[in-house]
Amino acid sequence: MRITLRYGVTKLENVEVSEGTTVNDIIDDFGAALGLPESVDILINGVSAGDRALLDGDTVTFEKKACAKA
Repeated sequence: MRITLRYGVTKLENVEVSEGTTVNDIIDDFGAALGLPESVDILINGVSAGDRALLDGDTVTFEKKACAKA
């Protein structure tokens, strides 16, 4: 199945993944290539999501988490 990964304005990848692939699998497999920071918010098709299995055609967007002030 094919999904789209987005990080920032310029990083966009269309990748082929196995059925049953989860968000955490994507981070493990593609996080370094995308240059993801350790702490990111994850949106699947524009909706905040946890670690769920992805579906064909999903768009996974990674957004850098805002820094919290102490």
